[in-house]
Amino acid sequence: SVFYELRDVADPRAVDSLLRILDDDTEPWGDRYSAALVFSELYEPRALSPLIAIVDDTSQHHYLREKAVKALRRMGDIAAVPVLIKALGDDSYAVSREAFWALNNLSYYAMDELIDALEYTDHGQREKAADILGNIRHPRAIKPLIDVMGDERLYVRRQIAFSLYQITLQDLGNEQEPWLRWYEERFGNEGY
Repeated sequence: SVFYELRDVADPRAVDSLLRILDDDTEPWGDRYSAALVFSELYEPRALSPLIAIVDDTSQHHYLREKAVKALRRMGDIAAVPVLIKALGDDSYAVSREAFWALNNLSYYAMDELIDALEYTDHGQREKAADILGNIRHPRAIKPLIDVMGDERLYVRRQIAFSLYQITLQDLGNEQEPWLRWYEERFGNEGY
């Protein structure tokens, strides 16, 4: 496609045209998808806002939104963290999977937002946030993970337990009480 070949063009007019297509809801989604594809391989800071808007608009085609998330992942800009956390709970598995990988790339910078996501109503977001926090392996996530260990979904509790294992190297199961005792013994009232 002509869009794909434009990724190698340094002409600012080509980039400006792609940005206009990306940002215009009246353009066919396939053309916008192609523009997003180019920006997934060509770093262009001006594409950040239109890409975030595409991901945030769940009425957009899921292929377009997936490609926009992929472009945001490659850009690595922390401004995308809130929309990426929202996308963790997306109905499209492909969109939520890309958001997961994007947040893994940005995980250290997204830690506060990921900790907040442990309290979201969407169980998929909670499970994926716990997974990413385990991948970060930062001790600051221990107490928030223990605090949500009582999740009503078994698979979320299992992910929380595995994330706690990744951080602490302790295998105390997926019930909250043993983890609370361990935390008290280890950190007391002062916390981490």
